[in-house]
Amino acid sequence: MGVEAVLIPALTKAAYIFIVGFVIGMIIFVHELGHFLACKKVGVRVEAFSLGFGPVLIGYKKGDTQYRLSLIPLGGYVKMAGEHVGDAKAGQPDEFQSRTVGERAFIVVAGVVTHVLFAFVIFIVAFRIGVPFTAAEVGDVVVGSPAWIEGVQSGDKIVEINGKRNVDYEELVCASALSGNRHVDLRIRRGEEEFDVRVEPQYDETTGTRRLGISPQSSTQVEKIYTYRTDDDEKPPAVEAGIKVGDIILRVGDADTATWQDLSRAIRSQPGKTLGLALERDGERIDTEVHVRPIDPRTRKVIGVMGATTTLRAVRKRTPAYDKVQLRPGDRIEAVDGTAVTSWMEFSTRLAAKEPVATVTVARGSTSADLSLAGMDQAARTAVLNDIIPTNGTTVTKVSSGSAAEEAGIRPGDRIVSVDGAPMETWRDILQTVAASDGAPMEMVLARDGKDLPPITVAAREMPGPAVGYIGIIPSQKTVIRKYGLGESCVVGCRKAVVNLQRVYMTLTGLVTKRVAFKNVGGIILIAQASYYSAMEGLGKLLYFTGVIAINLAFVNMLPIPLLDGGLLLFLLIEKVKGGPVSDGALRVAQYVGLALLLTLMVFVIKNDIVRLWEMYH
Repeated sequence: MGVEAVLIPALTKAAYIFIVGFVIGMIIFVHELGHFLACKKVGVRVEAFSLGFGPVLIGYKKGDTQYRLSLIPLGGYVKMAGEHVGDAKAGQPDEFQSRTVGERAFIVVAGVVTHVLFAFVIFIVAFRIGVPFTAAEVGDVVVGSPAWIEGVQSGDKIVEINGKRNVDYEELVCASALSGNRHVDLRIRRGEEEFDVRVEPQYDETTGTRRLGISPQSSTQVEKIYTYRTDDDEKPPAVEAGIKVGDIILRVGDADTATWQDLSRAIRSQPGKTLGLALERDGERIDTEVHVRPIDPRTRKVIGVMGATTTLRAVRKRTPAYDKVQLRPGDRIEAVDGTAVTSWMEFSTRLAAKEPVATVTVARGSTSADLSLAGMDQAARTAVLNDIIPTNGTTVTKVSSGSAAEEAGIRPGDRIVSVDGAPMETWRDILQTVAASDGAPMEMVLARDGKDLPPITVAAREMPGPAVGYIGIIPSQKTVIRKYGLGESCVVGCRKAVVNLQRVYMTLTGLVTKRVAFKNVGGIILIAQASYYSAMEGLGKLLYFTGVIAINLAFVNMLPIPLLDGGLLLFLLIEKVKGGPVSDGALRVAQYVGLALLLTLMVFVIKNDIVRLWEMYH
């Protein structure tokens, strides 16, 4: 396996845009070429074969076919004799409707088959050149996520997904997003150790997909420099320090930065400070200084209460909390060194105190057990707290000083019964209701000492956190170049083609079963944007993405919707079963219905594309 890829030389934006148009046009043209060749094979007369749409720029006629080069280079079309409803038909054997059902089906399917074969070839060529993929290396792990619970850590390398090796982050995302109700089996390499974990992805309402809670590892190489949204026309600190795109940051202050997490922590924790930087540029070391600009994190409106109970919701595996102390999800903390604890604050304060702690008493099922913390110092016990998550209930366990809840008279031990008349059965109900209020006054009913209190009025307000530092850089993700010899390129290329076919199928079924949100579906704008960035990443990446789009279009084109090839096949099947063609009237109605469906779908996907672009640049 090589480590180099063929890159497209630096081009102008206009050149990249031309490449995008060419790629999209080529994909559609290959499809139409399949129909054209099948017509020639079967003996159906082709009246026109056009490269592009719209007004004809150049054309010449050879035999019965006029070959055209048209103005809009986004695909092409084949016009067969007697193809459409309403076309003049003389009943000649070279007309489309005069051929047998099998021959017409062969012509219809040929476009999709050519698409798929084209994708297979493109994948093979791409892997022969070399395709960059985001490495299957763990960057951040979301606290409480399925991967976090299973003990996956930053820096872990994923060497196998569901039994398949030589994987990349793209395959990890797809495996989790399209897993349905099944788990994902991962083989992890951590240092010299390899071990297996089984993770069940969790549906994320924000993204509309099932996720493991893993983000890819980023390098310390600068990919972009940006200005924070509140900086107006100020130069980013990175520009003032002389940092350039492509620089590798080796050191911040006195700390080496082996990962983006190291670099990010060093910068975020030093707002307002000036830090020394060591950079590598074109193989040379450059020393400079950067002023870390402080920013206030985005705030949210809260009332200032916590509902953390002493019952554990999650315990991270492969940690001292799980392996040494042997805490488990569902355990209820009863005492620390024999002294009863009644709230999560009591427990966490006692566990992280300087004084040594010998045992934690937990209720597990119908029994109690004393769990040993022997030999664990304060730092180790504090680490245990970072690897366990409490269950939240509707009973208030802490009220923040100076908060709206404190001013309204809410006390620890109060149970939130209802808000604006809606019963609060879980902590999630409370969070969602407070967030939806957007600071408007809410009528809240509390229960204290077993009795409901008179309603009180509470209005959520912003509670900003401490400032964090930024210098205005975005890192490049760690990538792996997958490049093979001819034989292995065929194997890997064919495997990727099959994987992408499966992916399209599972995505469509996911949309039907609502495992995948429709907002994740993109149209021509997304394709053009992705093609543009693929072209900038190199020829191998561009070819690979071309194959992916070809596979997607081939599959979608086989859906049983009138005006698509799948719809034509459905009518041919009906004709075969009933022994006669579908009437022109029925075909015309079906085509109108199909057109309406396709236009509706187009409106929705273009809307998704526009919303995605708006969110990206605002």
